[in-house]
Order: sequence, then C-alpha cells, then structure tokens
Amino acid sequence: FQAEDGIRDVAVTGVQACALPISWSACTTPAAYSGLADGTHTFQVRAIDRAGNISSAVSRTWTVDTTPALITLQQAAGQADPTKVASIQFTLTADEALNGATITASDFTITNGATPTITGSGTTWTITTAAASEGVVSITTSPTFAIGDALGNTTTQAMMLADTSVTYDRQVTYDATAPTLTLAQAPGQADPTRITTVQFSLTSNEALTGSTITASDFTITNGGTPTISGSGSSWTIQTVATGDGAVTIAPAAGFSVSDVAGNAATAATGTDRSVTIDTTAPTLTLQQAAAQADPTNGSSIAFTLSANESLDGSTITASDFTVTNGGAPTITGSGTTFTVTTTATGQGTVTIALSGTFGIADNVGNVATTAGGTDRSVAFDSVAPTLTLAQAAGQADPTTSGTIQFTLTASEALVGSTITASDFAITGAGTPTITGSGTTWTIQTVATGDGAVMIAPSGTFSVGDTAGNTATTAGGADRTVTYDSTAPTLTLQQA
Repeated sequence: FQAEDGIRDVAVTGVQACALPISWSACTTPAAYSGLADGTHTFQVRAIDRAGNISSAVSRTWTVDTTPALITLQQAAGQADPTKVASIQFTLTADEALNGATITASDFTITNGATPTITGSGTTWTITTAAASEGVVSITTSPTFAIGDALGNTTTQAMMLADTSVTYDRQVTYDATAPTLTLAQAPGQADPTRITTVQFSLTSNEALTGSTITASDFTITNGGTPTISGSGSSWTIQTVATGDGAVTIAPAAGFSVSDVAGNAATAATGTDRSVTIDTTAPTLTLQQAAAQADPTNGSSIAFTLSANESLDGSTITASDFTVTNGGAPTITGSGTTFTVTTTATGQGTVTIALSGTFGIADNVGNVATTAGGTDRSVAFDSVAPTLTLAQAAGQADPTTSGTIQFTLTASEALVGSTITASDFAITGAGTPTITGSGTTWTIQTVATGDGAVMIAPSGTFSVGDTAGNTATTAGGADRTVTYDSTAPTLTLQQA
C-alpha cells in the first residue's frame, strides 16, 4: 500500500493500519500476517500527513480456510428403498463447495453395483450406480477417498470414518421380482363354524404395500364385501357369510398385489380357501338300535341316537335321557351315530325318552333340544316259557281216524323253528308234523296200528320263546289217544 498528500506538497509523516477489531498501530508496506485463524479477516489502513490530518481508512477483506470440507455420503433423498429400478443413487453433500474434479469413481467402493457416475455442483453431488443383481446395493468411501474443497483442503477416508456422530444409510435394496403369495383359510379359523364372520389370510415371502390390496382383488362366494387388515407380509381378508354353506375366496380376474419395491403379483397359491358356515341345529332321531332284539333275554338294551351331521360327543350325557325299567345309560359312538345302552332292572318293557334337559350340539355348537323316532321300547324277557303238551282239544278218544293230534301250548309266543319232530317221542304212530303259531302249536301223527298212540317230550326237547329263552320240559297229563279201526265182533243168541 502507499499514501501521498495530493492537496499540499507536504510529505506524509506516518501511516497506520489495523485489523478488526480496530486497534490502530504504525505499519510499513508490505504488511504480512501469519497464524491467522480460519474465518473472515479485514485489513484497514489510513495515513497521517505532516500537519496531522488523518485520511479516511481503506480496507481489504479475505477469508482464511485451512479446514477440509465436512462431507456426508448417504442414500439419495428421493431414492426408493427397496426399489425395482436398477439405477441406484447416493448423495455426497458438504458444508462448503467442493472441487468437482477431485470427485471420481475411485473415491467409492460399490457392492453389487457397477462403476458409478458422478454429477452435481457446489455442495451437492449425486453418485449413480446400476445394480448388478437383486439384493443390497451399498456404497462406502474407498481407501483412496480424497475430495477437495475449492481452496484445495482435502477430506480423506480417515476423516469420514472418524465421524461417528451420525449413522448414514448407505445401502438400497434392489428387488425386481414379484412377491410369492398364498391365499388360504386363516390360521385359527374354525371350519365348520356357526360364527358368520370368516377370515382368510394373504401371506407373502416379503413385505407388501397395503394400499395395493383391495376388496376388488378377491372373488367371494356366500360372503359380503371383505375388509382388509394387516401389515408387512401377513394380511387378513375378513368377510361375513350371507347364509349357511361354504364361504369361498379366490383371486379376482384383476388380482394385482405389489411388494414395497413396486413389483406386482397377479396370482396366489393356496388350496384351503373354503369355510363351512352352519348355524342350524342338527336333526336327531332316537330309537331302538337296528340290531337290538325285541323281545330279548339280554339285559343290556341298546338305543341309537343318529343325526344328519356330526355331533359333539361331549354334549351327549346320561342326563339327556329318561329310562324306564333300566339303569343310567352309557354313551358310545362318534360322528353321526351314538349308542345309548342301559341295563334292564326287571322283566318287562324298557323305554327311553328325552329328558327335560335334553340338549345336544353339533361340532360347531348348534344345539338340538328335540329328537324324532317312534320305536323307543324293548321287551326284556329272561324267563323260559311254560309249556303244556297234551291231547288236542278236539281230538276224539278213542278214534277210528288214524290221524292223531296233540297240542303244545305256551305261556308266551314261541319261535316255530325251535319246534321240530325230534323234540317228541311218539309211540304207536309215525314221525309228526308241526303246525301253528304264537302260543299254540299242533303236533300231528298217523297211527301205525290199533291201540294207544302216546306222545312225550324227547330227551333233546328244547323249545324257545321269541326272546330266546329255552324250555326243556312241558306239563300236561292226557297225552294218549286210542286208535281203534276194527269193527266189534257181535254174538246174537237166546237170552
């Protein structure tokens, strides 16, 4: 710098200078300063002539910058993550303008991506790479990372690694594959059920974008418009049945569900897509068991409870039934058929009826309080019949007819197949024939000659009633008929 008095031809007697804050002191030119701190500095100078006049000050301002730029490297602000677009962007930002010539691909290490391109200016630069394959694309500073600011101060990898105050997102997931979906009955969904609210599940091998899952993606039979809830890879499609029967779900013709990267799936696997709604109580029938003999000489008596659908066996108890002439019943069976077994407590009819607390449920909890069925009684008979074997009531005795009849009568109906010729021992006549029914049977034989025709129970005599009880003896006293086919010999003489 220099000073002169241009008004008067008087020499300048002194020059003063200062740096802010103002502190004037004598100085000479050139003036040099060292060790200045980073920041803005101002140098001012003024002159004083020999008369003591002080000039106005003039100044020069400059900036000292010896500090490398503070640089951040992270995922670009508008970069979707995950993304189905292979072009991936990261952003390099600084607290001051950078020298773009110092920013090169070699400053960065890219994993699963191609050599990057660099664009930008000033404090903001974009590093763009192309994903090599599906998966995570990441960026880090390379060992040779060295980026300068406009004054040549260089930021190195070591400086970047030393900055641990903030964790930066330096990776992006590249996903160009549509998700794999499964549409099926929801876990925990009862089937069949009497609850009309039905749930199905849509699951995926990756997180889905919920806004792409709508009621129009599904076709539902026997159910209303569904509601959608869930998050991530698991979603619930809920509908309300419009009636009894199967509620089914399937992907609609326009089915399209996307993952968070924007890949759309247009199909879904899954086999169990049906839930049966049953709000109707079962129809029951209670009656004598099909194989139950009636009458019977067995004290164990079986009745059958049958239904038009499977029953919940735990709801069928002895208290559901009223048994006459029998003990508390036991219940066995499964599905649609159960056996109610009681033991007769005495001779006579054993009957079963519904108790006042009768209530039996199907497998979904619908309760029936009535049952059809008419034959609900069984005759219990464990006593052998009382038999009488004797001359038939209309049998002439003596008789000139060779056909002789005897009668077997009983205190109860007999089983005809148990009455055979071998049951009788006959004297004076041939093998008998047996006819009759119920309690009365005729044993007919033909005399082999004049004389007494006699009948008696044989040594193997055994005749059963309809309950299966066997009599081995028979009463009866008049078991003889005299057969006389010879005319008398007459003598006529004087008296």
